[in-house]
Amino acid sequence: MIFREGPSVHGLTTAASLWITAALGIIFGVGMVGLAVVGAVATLVVLVALRFVYSALPRSSGLHLTITVDAASSFDVATVRDLLGTHSLPDQPLSQSYDRRGMS
Repeated sequence: MIFREGPSVHGLTTAASLWITAALGIIFGVGMVGLAVVGAVATLVVLVALRFVYSALPRSSGLHLTITVDAASSFDVATVRDLLGTHSLPDQPLSQSYDRRGMS
């Protein structure tokens, strides 16, 4: 349930919810209903509160990088990928285009 893609990690809340559900199931199963209800309510409060906190946090829209090089340059997409990889940055999606303005 936990996925890591580059510097991003996804699925931690889902994984934690599965663990707490299993723990609450065991507590209910052994007959400690009061403790299980308190645990369930505490879990719901934390999940709802964290959802509000998460929605209030600023979101990163990602990075849009434009590199302009001379037409005679050997700087290409492979070079950019190598440079990004050197700094452990994701290199997808990359595209290249040619701007013919100013060329005779």
